[in-house]
Amino acid sequence: MSKHNDHSPFDWDNWPDILPDPGVPREEQSQVDLSASKEQETLRRDAEIGLVSAQWELGLYLLHGEGGFAKDPQEAVKWLGAAARQGDADAQNRYAYCLLYGIGCEKNSGKSFRWFLAAARQGNADALNNLGFCYLEGIGCKKNPEKAVRLFRASAMRGNVGGQNNYAYCLLHGIGCEKNPGKAFRLFRAAAR
Repeated sequence: MSKHNDHSPFDWDNWPDILPDPGVPREEQSQVDLSASKEQETLRRDAEIGLVSAQWELGLYLLHGEGGFAKDPQEAVKWLGAAARQGDADAQNRYAYCLLYGIGCEKNSGKSFRWFLAAARQGNADALNNLGFCYLEGIGCKKNPEKAVRLFRASAMRGNVGGQNNYAYCLLHGIGCEKNPGKAFRLFRAAAR
C-alpha cells in the first residue's frame, strides 16, 4: 500500500527503483551504448589505418545511417572511394553508383563509368549490370546496345536479378540483339523468383 493516498497511478513505494543508482558509475548503467560506441570507434580506426573491409563497412553504414552511425553521404563516399581505390569490387560499384547519381558528391558520369568498368572487370555482377546500363544509355561512354546486352547477359548468368531483368527486356524488344520473347519470359520468371 502506498504511503500517499492521492489516487495517483504512481507507485510511491518503489520510486527509487526506477531511478539510476547513484552508487553505480554512469558508464556501467549504459553498457549497450558504451559497447556500441566502442565498436564504432574500432571500425573507424580500422578504416583510418587502411583496412579495406572496414572502409567498405563504414562507408555502407554512413551511406544508410546504420550500425549506430548517423546518415552522412559525404563521409560515406569518402570511405567507399578509399576502399574502391584499394581494389574492392563491391566498393568500386557502390562508389560508381554514388558518382552516377550525385549521392554525397557531385555527379560525374565519366568517373562513374570508369569505376563500374573496374568492378565489372573483376566479375562483380552488380557492376556488370550497371555498366551494361551505361552502354545502353550512353552514360559516360558512347551508346553500344550490343555491348550492353553482353554485359546484362554476363550479370544474369551470375544470378543478378537486375541483369536478368535487363537482359530479358532487351530480348523482348530486340535491343542490341534479336528478339526472343520465349527466352525473355524465362528470364523475367527467373528474376521474379
